[in-house]
Amino acid sequence: MKKIMNVIIYYDNYDEVYKYMKEVNSIALGLVDIVLVVNKDTYCQAPKIVEFWRQQEYDNLKVFNFTENVGYLNALLNTIQMIDLNNYKYFILSNTDIQYVSKDFFQKLMEKSYIENIGCIAPSVYAVNSNSYSNPHYKQRIPLQKINRLIWIFSHPKCAQFYLWLSGKKSSNIKKKEEPSCYVYSPNGCYMIFSQEFIKKIYGYKYGVKMYSEESCIGELLVRSQKKCFYDNSIKVNHVESTVTGKINKKLKYHYFAESLKYIKDEFYT
Repeated sequence: MKKIMNVIIYYDNYDEVYKYMKEVNSIALGLVDIVLVVNKDTYCQAPKIVEFWRQQEYDNLKVFNFTENVGYLNALLNTIQMIDLNNYKYFILSNTDIQYVSKDFFQKLMEKSYIENIGCIAPSVYAVNSNSYSNPHYKQRIPLQKINRLIWIFSHPKCAQFYLWLSGKKSSNIKKKEEPSCYVYSPNGCYMIFSQEFIKKIYGYKYGVKMYSEESCIGELLVRSQKKCFYDNSIKVNHVESTVTGKINKKLKYHYFAESLKYIKDEFYT
């Protein structure tokens, strides 16, 4: 029987990862293999999780340490080259600050029969802290003009700081409601579900930067693969929006934003 693979990141966030993994296992019904990619383990705590899994005699954990911080999307892209893809129906790349709304989430997902051209499924994502919904993320491709503008903004730290502050204000004033299921350009990056066929099509691809703009990359790879992203509001998760990326220095974060957008522009728009 094919299963689901859930790739998650360890980045000095032991408590959050441990809690998430236990929640997944409590509702997995034997359907889910967890892949833990260790990007940063300053205090050597990740092995404690592995030891706990061994003591409980769970057999659904794989751990990869690629000797460097490979980032978010490349954690998945590296992983799929290390395993037999034919064993899995779906591949999930997710944050660990996720809560499952229903105990039958994985069972419901396995019972889904999406049409062949759907390569990515975006679930309904409720952002707990902002009391808003994060999907659909982008319904349409981002115009090149906007990408150029964002590159300029994030190349200037003061402008980037003001832009993010203003975006936060707008988000707090405009609560996005849950929308009907539909095709979209890309999923919200906190929880992305991929079909086996799409994963096979992007086998060997490497994301050219460490982090950010992964959603746009996925959107473009779907187009290249003649696949689509489907937002399905019948499968739901909550996103509690932790502060793992908040550990990154602000100026470095702005640099990563600009760098990722430049990569998207050069890779897919020219």
